[in-house]
Amino acid sequence: MAQITSSRRQALQIYKKILRIIPRTFANDLEMQSRGRIAIRDYYENRRHEIDTQIIQQHIEEGLGAITVLTEGIMQVEVTEYDKYGNPISGVANVRPEHTK
Repeated sequence: MAQITSSRRQALQIYKKILRIIPRTFANDLEMQSRGRIAIRDYYENRRHEIDTQIIQQHIEEGLGAITVLTEGIMQVEVTEYDKYGNPISGVANVRPEHTK
């Protein structure tokens, strides 16, 4: 039982960390911030009552992977030009300072 409690605590910490990372990752993109919060809430809510420690550990590893992707693997592009049909054809990458080192 202590293992489950510890794992759940760790999962909650990861959930909170992801929620704090989303606004930084999607700065100036309120739609993606909102969608990200909703998606992560749904993801964790669907797994909330899991009691198998191995499955909980897999979910924890997935959460840690999500943190890595959100902090290191996503780059936003601001569209600067559209074609006559409204499709983006040009943009500027917004590289976060921590990615330029």
